[in-house]
Amino acid sequence: MSDLIKRTNPGGAGEVFKSKDDARSYLDTFAKLFDSDFDRVVKEVEEAIEEDRVVLPYTISDSDTDRHNDTIDVKGWELKDYNGVVLWAHNHRIPAIGKSIKTWVYGGKLKALKAFTTNEENPFGFQIGNMVKSGFITDASVGMDPLEWDIAEDRDDGKSWFPPINYKKQALLESSTVNVGANPRAKVELSAMSLGVLEESGTNVGEFLRNMEKQFEYNCKKYFLFQSREETAKSTDAQKPSGLKTYKIDPVDLQNDFREKFHGG
Repeated sequence: MSDLIKRTNPGGAGEVFKSKDDARSYLDTFAKLFDSDFDRVVKEVEEAIEEDRVVLPYTISDSDTDRHNDTIDVKGWELKDYNGVVLWAHNHRIPAIGKSIKTWVYGGKLKALKAFTTNEENPFGFQIGNMVKSGFITDASVGMDPLEWDIAEDRDDGKSWFPPINYKKQALLESSTVNVGANPRAKVELSAMSLGVLEESGTNVGEFLRNMEKQFEYNCKKYFLFQSREETAKSTDAQKPSGLKTYKIDPVDLQNDFREKFHGG
C-alpha cells in the first residue's frame, strides 16, 4: 500500500475528484453538517464531474496569524450573502474562473469545494484549474467585508505601516486562487494518495478512508495526552516526561478536546 500511495500523487497536486464515487466518499464526511443542503451539493459536484470540470476541496482561511500579522476568527464568518464566485488573485475586472459549490466552517477552518470553468466557458479559468490540479498553483485567499475588529496590540512591534488586526466578524465576498496567499495554510487540500487510483487498484476507498480517520483520531488523542497531562494527571502520578505512560488520562476529556479542535465544538 505504501508504494501505491507514494506514486499516486508525486507532485503534491490537489486531490481531484476523478469520479462520482471519489466525491461521494469525501462528501459523506459532511453529510450531517450540510444537513438539508447535502443532496444539492452532491448533485452539483456530480454534474461538475460529468462536465469534466476540475473539482477540488480547499481550506481558504483559518484563525491563525497570517503573513500580514493579522488573524481572522473562523467563527466570525458570515456566508449567507456569498454568491460562490471564485476569482483569480482578487481581480474583479476579469470574469470568474470558477465557483464554490459549497463553503463552510469545519475543524477550525473555512473550507470550500471549488469547481473551475470549462475551456468553452473561460479558457483562463480552465487553465488555472488544470495548473492547480497539476500542483503548479496551490494557494487560496479570501476577499471580505470586515464587520468587527480590533488592533492586536500584543503583536504590534511598531515597525509595520499598518498595525496587526484581529478580525472578529467578517462577510465573505469572494474566494481567490492565487500564486502566493497571505495565509500560508490556505491551500488546495493536499493528499498522499489519489482516491481514483486506489479505486482502480481494487482498494475499498470507503474502508481506506475510515481507517485513515481512525488513525488520525488516534494520533490526535496522543497529541492531546501530552497537551493536557498536567490538567488530567493525578498528583500522585506526577513524574518527569519519560514516565508519561503512568499518567491516567480521562478519555472523555480527550474526546472533547478532539471535537473542539477538529470538529468545531
